[in-house]
Amino acid sequence: MTAVSPVSPSLDPDEVAAFTEQARWLLGVFGAASDGIGTRAGVLLGFIPVAFTLLIANLSVAGHHDRLAKVELIACLVLLAASAVCCLGAVFVREVSVPDRRQLVDQWNSYTRGGMRGLAHAQIAHSFLAGDSKADPLAHAAGEARSRARWFKSAVWCLVLATIALAALGINLVIKA
Repeated sequence: MTAVSPVSPSLDPDEVAAFTEQARWLLGVFGAASDGIGTRAGVLLGFIPVAFTLLIANLSVAGHHDRLAKVELIACLVLLAASAVCCLGAVFVREVSVPDRRQLVDQWNSYTRGGMRGLAHAQIAHSFLAGDSKADPLAHAAGEARSRARWFKSAVWCLVLATIALAALGINLVIKA
């Protein structure tokens, strides 16, 4: 069983409320950033199979041309596939971290049995900012948003490189025509 948070009755309730509000706001910001990146990656992931299919359908175009055109086409396909994998990394659902439920239940039980009064806000702030939970909710939410952003950034770079390879292929085919 988790012990009640070690908070002091001398804490200013208004200041504790300000810390709690800031912690909730940060959780919201990190959650919104993570969700927004996941949505963008999902949209990008919807585009990639279309481009991939169109390129595969036109593989015969490169069949009549030099080795460079084939390399450019293969590079484009590989980069599109890498971009799709990175999008999946950004969209993939991960574990969520919240303040420890058991700690909140213990605090409630202590309160209802006549425990210390006037500490509820401080105990909730403590669970966000220095709680006994295995993973700090704020650090976890920030890490989640950063991880999704890294995956999405990699997906975009792969797509940019695939576009460059496709442009090089197009130029090569026009010059050879």
